[in-house]
Amino acid sequence: MMKTLKVYKDDNYEIFGEEDQYIVKDIQEQKYYKLTATEIKNFNLKFKNREEKISSLNLFIFFIILFSLEIFNIYIILKSVVGEIDEIDFIYSLCIYLPMFIILHELGHISFFHLFDKKIDKVGFKFNYIFPSFFVRMNDTYLLSKKERLIVHS
Repeated sequence: MMKTLKVYKDDNYEIFGEEDQYIVKDIQEQKYYKLTATEIKNFNLKFKNREEKISSLNLFIFFIILFSLEIFNIYIILKSVVGEIDEIDFIYSLCIYLPMFIILHELGHISFFHLFDKKIDKVGFKFNYIFPSFFVRMNDTYLLSKKERLIVHS
């Protein structure tokens, strides 16, 4: 049985949930709360039903493509380990491939988050100990369905 996603939005609150659990976002204070269905019924809100933007077939296709990309990455790494690629060529290609892969990965988070009509809080670069890293802060992921969260975080 498929659950019906319900949403409510006004100037102060954005509420998203299913029959048993709801997430409330206080827009002014940028805080999130979890409420049960009985707590939500105490408020006199007019919910709208929301269709998910991703179907089960699209989710399956997404994970097939993601799995194929991972197989390709493993293939490239194994070719370099076996010795079909010179060490110098491997280092050069790694210096080009790794930053490009990281940037494309973070752009994937951003683009799917925008596809589901949410806004990114922050995109940045920082150092974890001595290692550089890019990051995307997406606080509104709680306001997405399970399938949508899977895609955004993948």
